Amino acid sequence: MNNERGNKMKISKYIDKKTNKTMYRVKGYLGTDPITGKKIYKNMSGFAKKRDAEIAERKAKQEFLKSGTINTDRLKFEEVAKIWLETYEMSNIKESTFQIQRDIVLNHIVPILGKHYVDKITPIMCQSLVNKFTREFTNYSNMIGLATRILEYARKTLKLIDDNPMKDVERPRKARKLKSERYEAPYFSREELVYFLECAKKMDDPKAYAIIHLMSFTGIREGEACGLMWKDFDEVNNTITIERAIIRGKNFEKKVGTTKSPASERTISIDDETAQVLRNWKSKQKEIMFMLGYNTSGKNQFMFTNDKNEFYQPLYAYDRIQAVCKKFPEIGKMTAHGLRHTSVTLLLEAGMSIKEVQERLGHENTKMVLEVYSHINKESSMKIGNDFADFVKKVNG
Repeated sequence: MNNERGNKMKISKYIDKKTNKTMYRVKGYLGTDPITGKKIYKNMSGFAKKRDAEIAERKAKQEFLKSGTINTDRLKFEEVAKIWLETYEMSNIKESTFQIQRDIVLNHIVPILGKHYVDKITPIMCQSLVNKFTREFTNYSNMIGLATRILEYARKTLKLIDDNPMKDVERPRKARKLKSERYEAPYFSREELVYFLECAKKMDDPKAYAIIHLMSFTGIREGEACGLMWKDFDEVNNTITIERAIIRGKNFEKKVGTTKSPASERTISIDDETAQVLRNWKSKQKEIMFMLGYNTSGKNQFMFTNDKNEFYQPLYAYDRIQAVCKKFPEIGKMTAHGLRHTSVTLLLEAGMSIKEVQERLGHENTKMVLEVYSHINKESSMKIGNDFADFVKKVNG
């Protein structure tokens, strides 16, 4: 590979003569055309922000590389990572997922490999990174995978290296945790759920009670609950339709997005009591928001809104659950995911099939339902020995 270094593209300030504002320009050497031998230069201006100029510079390099010419500039890992992230963001990926992956790349991988030119990153350096992530993080597999993908992008797409140094690293296998050390989402028995809802009602917060009751009886995700509009509630047929969710967008702002997966878009039935709880809250919301100067009769009115009639972050549901648990400590620990877990548990105990529960909860497959099913009937499993002995005695008798 030709790693001859040329002049770097440079970003500089200038004053626009027409507007008298400070602007940014990018100019410099990209590389050499391998056919004509002609040196390629790029000159771009008119950027209001330095960041816009930096993005234009990276895209110019990327386009130049993809055109089949050889770039005589070498790129550092942090430069490749930024180009890869821009490409990754344009793929069919949820904003919230991109934000999480971007944070991992910029906060954990780039600080280790960022200043190294990619052609100087060795398998030993990569093994050290793998060992560090395995020791210090529970999601180490994803972190290692991201580093691998970025270096593979440098090899396959940008043609900056001949081999991916992550290719042959050894991934240490963590010792399997004792059962007592593994995290399991909390869940309620039928009696515990009834008591929890009684306590939630005593909080004298009809909005919080409505969302907690709804999540308890349907198993919907907190983002899905916060994304519900009144038009999603069919009061005649007692159903709710989930077709959107509140997600975390860029810079952590809340926004309306798609559900977790296509399977999460669904219409589910609700019981009469839950339907009445929603009707009561709808009436109360109308009263409260009218006093604050808002009309809640609009087509796209959200079910759960703040004092400015804005939809909530999913964290709202978690906070309200924690408020109940704090006021009534005998309840123990509970989370929004725990209520979802509870719903799976009780649906299975009520006799619904695994496939029916999967579809109601909006899972793409039955894996999660099966995992719950494997440990919900602890009392039943404890009785197996005695049941078998009783059966044998009957035969002998």
